Amino acid sequence: GEQLVNQIKGDLEKYVVLPEHSALPIALWVLLTYCFHYFRILPCLSIVSPEKRCGKTTLLEVLQGLTNKALMASNISPAAIYRTIELHYPTLLIDEADTSLPNNEELRGILNSGHTRQAAYVVRVNKDTLDPEKFSTFTPKAQALIGMHRLPDTLQDRSVIVQLRRKLPGEETARLSLDFEDACQTIREQCARWALDNEDDLLSTKPDVPPVDNDRAADNWLPLLTIARAIGPSCYEAARDAMVAILQASPTDESI
Repeated sequence: GEQLVNQIKGDLEKYVVLPEHSALPIALWVLLTYCFHYFRILPCLSIVSPEKRCGKTTLLEVLQGLTNKALMASNISPAAIYRTIELHYPTLLIDEADTSLPNNEELRGILNSGHTRQAAYVVRVNKDTLDPEKFSTFTPKAQALIGMHRLPDTLQDRSVIVQLRRKLPGEETARLSLDFEDACQTIREQCARWALDNEDDLLSTKPDVPPVDNDRAADNWLPLLTIARAIGPSCYEAARDAMVAILQASPTDESI
């Protein structure tokens, strides 16, 4: 597990300039896409940047190679989301979310609904039979967009957030090859095998979540900390440190 998560981190950092403490949570989220059905809560991965050319699309392309049954789209309708999930349970990677989320309450509601397993359903009426049909929305989702203000509060509340920036002078990243997804076949197989081998630990482990003044944030990080604890003590401690650092750096909208 430790070798696997380090390999995933290496691929992430090779192609994208990531903020401090972000590589490990993203790597743990990658592993989560292979074992999300073991958990009650499934956080989104929200990738935001203050401006264009910060590496959002590149990061999604890397995730496309690493995650379980990845499906990448720059635009997707609400109906396509729940019908695709019901059929395939892919890892949905949504680019250019800043163009599709604003003023689209139905799309936002469907993305929100996939956060908690018990509530991760939409009901629609079949136009031919007039019978109600139930569709699952419980599947891993990542979205990339420009501007934190364009990420709806309700979706931000259900996300682990990665805030990218442009490369500084002197910072170098490798270019993705056209066959990157094919080249990741072995690591995807290893992730799937790790999830199967550690099913009992993932279902029974109860990690200690660092004290934060946000119960929803604690819920979001619980699956990642559970995976980290199953990997080993050093990964678990690093994940706890990353959680605290990222939450302290994230904007808040606290009421009185």
